[in-house]
Amino acid sequence: MPDLTDRFVKALAFATERHGEQRRKGTEVPYVSHLLGTCGLVLEAGGDEDEAIAGLLHDTLEDQVATFDEVADAFGERVAGIVRECSDSEEDPKPPWKERKAAYLEALPHHSPSAILVSNADKLHNLRTIVADYRQIGEQLWERFNPESEPVRYYSALAGVFTYLDSPLADELLATLEELKRLRLLPVSQVRFMARRGLDGQNLALLRIVGQSAERWTTNGWVPAGMEWTGIGGAADYDDIKVGEASVILIEFGADSINPFLGLRTADGPQA
Repeated sequence: MPDLTDRFVKALAFATERHGEQRRKGTEVPYVSHLLGTCGLVLEAGGDEDEAIAGLLHDTLEDQVATFDEVADAFGERVAGIVRECSDSEEDPKPPWKERKAAYLEALPHHSPSAILVSNADKLHNLRTIVADYRQIGEQLWERFNPESEPVRYYSALAGVFTYLDSPLADELLATLEELKRLRLLPVSQVRFMARRGLDGQNLALLRIVGQSAERWTTNGWVPAGMEWTGIGGAADYDDIKVGEASVILIEFGADSINPFLGLRTADGPQA
C-alpha cells in the first residue's frame, strides 16, 4: 500500500472544489462520492499515489472542470495522462453518446495499465451504484440516463474488454453486471424483499417457474426444487407462501410483474 503524501490531500481538495456543485445522476448525492469511491477501489487494487490521484480527478477533463495543463501543472504529466485516457471526450459540445462510447471501447485496449485500472474502478463504482439504486426504484432508474444510451449493453462490453485485458477489477465488474441482469428479471417489490431478507436465510427459498416445475436458487445457480406449479394459490404475502417449513418467493422470468398468489405443491405434499 503506497504512502499518501500532501499531493493526495491537494488532489482531494482540487476535486472537491472543481466538482463541488455537481450531484450524482438523478439524485442529491454530491458527485465527490463517486470520485472517492473510484479512488478507494484503485487503492484497494494496489494502485500507487499517482493512480489514486487520477481516480479522484478522472472526470475533470471529461466534465470540463479543469484543463489538461491545469492537472499536469498541479499533479504531474503522468496523472494528467491517466485522466486524459479515462476521458471519452474533451469536446464542447460532446459528440453523441453512442459515438463517444464506441470510440472509448475501441481505444481502451491501447491504454496504459494505470489508465485501465482507474477506468475499471470508475466503471465498477458506477455500476455498483446502479445496482443499489435499481434495488430501490427498478426500471424507473433508466429515466435518469440519456434516452439514446444503453447502459447494460455498454457495461457488458466494458466487462468483456476489461476481462480480456486482465484488469485486477474485471471479475468484480462482471459479478456486479450479473447481479444487475438478475435483478432486472425481478419486480421491485421482490428486489426490496430480497434485500431485506437476503437469499441465504435459513427458512428462505428463492424459486422460479420453468414450465410446470420449479427451480430453487443456490450459490451454484438454479437447481430443481422438486415442486410443481399448480396455478393460483391463496397466499396473502410472500412471507405466507409455505412449502414445508420454507418461506418461498416465486419468480417468473420475463414477466412484467409477479402475482404473489401462485400455488406450488411438492411431489408428495399438499399445495402451498
